[in-house]
Amino acid sequence: MQSTKILWHSNAPHVPTGYGNQTALFTPLLHQDYGCAISAFYGRQGASVVNKHGVMELPVVEEPYGNDIIHAYAQYTKAEVVISLLDAYVCRPEVWGKLNWIAWLPIDRKGLDADTLKVLPYTKRIWAMSQFGQKQLLDAGFTNVDYVPHGVDTSVFRPIDRARARKMFLSWLSETQNKRFNDDVFVVMTNAANKGRPSRKNFRNMFAAFAKFHAKYNNSIFYVHTNSASAIGEDLQALAKSYGCQDSILFTNELAFFTGNLDAQTLNNFYNAADVFMLLSYGEGFGIPILEAQASGCPVITSDGSALHELSEAGLRVPCTPTEAWLGGSGGFWHVPNTSVAAKHLETIYNDKHVDLRRRAAYEFAQEYDYKLVYERYMKPAIERFFAIKQQALSSVTTVQKRKRPDLSVVLACYNNADTIERAIQSVLNKQRGIDVELIVVDDASTDNTRLILSAYEHHDNVKVIYLQNGVGQAEALNQGLKHLKGRYVCKMDGDDYFEDYALVKVVNALDENPECGFAVACTQEFGSRNNYIKPKEFTKEDLLRANYAYGEIVYRSEVHLLHGLKYRAMLKDENGRGFGAVDYDFALQMMHELGLTPLVLKDVLLLHYNVRPNSMNAVSKKHTEQIISAMRKYWKRLELNEI
Repeated sequence: MQSTKILWHSNAPHVPTGYGNQTALFTPLLHQDYGCAISAFYGRQGASVVNKHGVMELPVVEEPYGNDIIHAYAQYTKAEVVISLLDAYVCRPEVWGKLNWIAWLPIDRKGLDADTLKVLPYTKRIWAMSQFGQKQLLDAGFTNVDYVPHGVDTSVFRPIDRARARKMFLSWLSETQNKRFNDDVFVVMTNAANKGRPSRKNFRNMFAAFAKFHAKYNNSIFYVHTNSASAIGEDLQALAKSYGCQDSILFTNELAFFTGNLDAQTLNNFYNAADVFMLLSYGEGFGIPILEAQASGCPVITSDGSALHELSEAGLRVPCTPTEAWLGGSGGFWHVPNTSVAAKHLETIYNDKHVDLRRRAAYEFAQEYDYKLVYERYMKPAIERFFAIKQQALSSVTTVQKRKRPDLSVVLACYNNADTIERAIQSVLNKQRGIDVELIVVDDASTDNTRLILSAYEHHDNVKVIYLQNGVGQAEALNQGLKHLKGRYVCKMDGDDYFEDYALVKVVNALDENPECGFAVACTQEFGSRNNYIKPKEFTKEDLLRANYAYGEIVYRSEVHLLHGLKYRAMLKDENGRGFGAVDYDFALQMMHELGLTPLVLKDVLLLHYNVRPNSMNAVSKKHTEQIISAMRKYWKRLELNEI
């Protein structure tokens, strides 16, 4: 089969949904530039087909979102990246975490729900389809985010002769509704899927707003382009009747809706016939009908919240006051628009003698979202960024491998350790014969004689000394050192610790013999103000989450940084602003949760002698221990891991 770089996972392109619409628009372009196949979890059953654009469409199997087959499809197509277009929370982490996964997902409310937060750490990149969604992702702490909006086909959705469009629309409506309409009837339109009880599309408030408007201007109708009696939605006929508008709120004929007779050109005709398009959703991840209507030259009225705000610059926005915000069932805030304002906006459009200017403004605004422009301006650069990052990571590994790589990089972070730094250094350089070790020392702006001692090692073949001018704390000091690592394996230490003789040799050899393990955990002997012997035991991610301490000292493969970019993180800051606390514990969780790495537990290897004293970088007071535990709980609560 043709070389395929991209596997697209979403609705089949012929399906009349928002996801199907975007699949139809973008996969031919992706196929032309990269080679693309479609994993169609909805709309393609039974067998694969090759569509008119030469794109293979692979069918759903048993699991409704394709979790049972996506890994096999990725292997079959030999795709280098899988792009999913659906709600990310339905993707199972144990499946998708093994893929090069880009999640193009909707964020339709303020704040991310717990299920989405649990899944997104397994992505390589995240595509936000709105600037609103991008902000929610960044606020939640995700940094691998690109803005890639949805697109509209402006060659299909475009202004046409309105008089002819209205004549066709009213004739079709009269035929399907068995009633006649005046040629000058004011047409309000919406296009929204009827799902949920109540529906996220907020038919209730739209009907309420129209009812207020219709009471004053009865030469008006509200055409609702949807299935009015959806089994998974609301009974919209009954809802219209409850507002006394059963004769003026009209729905798509079900036979026409389900036989596929309402194609894109027909829908464009409807948009051209309408006087205004209204969508008052509680929240939208994007809102394709808003763009289709504007591309057709139809003014819009929308809720002033979620992605709708940025899609209605040329329209009228309905405010959602803070007192009308409510918590959605799965977390995050949706917003209820003010129906009185919406009714007034309808009146504004009705009485606007210069409405053609609104139509022109709507048309011009929508041109920025033409799908070919979106592809060249946003999607293709985002894909190229992904491949560039991937290639850079692989090149970094290859470049290091071409040189004689040290077996182990030890990153030593120190601060005012003049009395112990020599012992720490010697435990690395002179007590680990049998492996090639490099030592990276990062001095965190010491004010004692530590720097004087380190100066003697500046020209040592296996030592790199880095002096920081401003104190940044243990975690960031370690991260500065990681930028220079060359070894196959990595471990850290502080300036008042020291390694057991030849222990690093044992750990490196053990990892070489167990390539399936991503990191090793060995024993630690505390000394100083405590004298505990920390002996690791076999543990899972869940075991680690239940604990309030790390399971000994860690040595891990350097690809954790070179390929995956994991870093040390501090949970707290001291009175001088230096970060500290639980960096080993957090790092182990990152490796197990985000990368799915398996630990190698070395119960019989004493690796590190760990000095516990009040002024050391690794010391933690009783008060700070409680603070660290609290901070860790808050962080991992994001992932809805409530055992801790």
